[in-house]
Amino acid sequence: MAWDDLPPTVAGEDQGSRAGPIRLTLIGPDGVSSRTFGETARITIGRSPHHPICLNDPEVSRDHAVLTVGPVSWLEDRDSANGTWLGEEKLPPRTPKPLSHGQSFRIGKTLFALLAESVVEGLSPEEQRQRERILDALNRTAGNQKEAAQLLGISRRTLSNWLDRYQIPRPRKRGGASEG
Repeated sequence: MAWDDLPPTVAGEDQGSRAGPIRLTLIGPDGVSSRTFGETARITIGRSPHHPICLNDPEVSRDHAVLTVGPVSWLEDRDSANGTWLGEEKLPPRTPKPLSHGQSFRIGKTLFALLAESVVEGLSPEEQRQRERILDALNRTAGNQKEAAQLLGISRRTLSNWLDRYQIPRPRKRGGASEG
């Protein structure tokens, strides 16, 4: 299924006021990517190739999670083996949780963040180039913030400030063994 063919969200979920396209940013072992899609979408995520977001990661279940985007966005774990993480919280299976725009979530080794497209479009051309340089550095260093800062010739603190300013999700180090 192509991104343009994603079905609309379920009726009755219009509880918020956000309007306009959404950008989903992914930071994972395969690099950094962004996808833009319309105001509403239901996006399944998993290891199986039939999902619009297919992650080749042994920590990801075949049918891992679903992201429903609309005026209010929802994230639901599909009873996956290793869980879906919203911030530091492991989501309970089959219980949709509201997702704020700009909030990050993690599936396996991939970090995701939703942004209103207008946030990115509101940047000046120089700010857009700077944001792309940061994403490129994170991609080239597999999300290692210290190495990305060195590559950019800036301090780790400056990179942290830029991640906040440009609403780029922070890659996090994975600790310990996988959750079951």
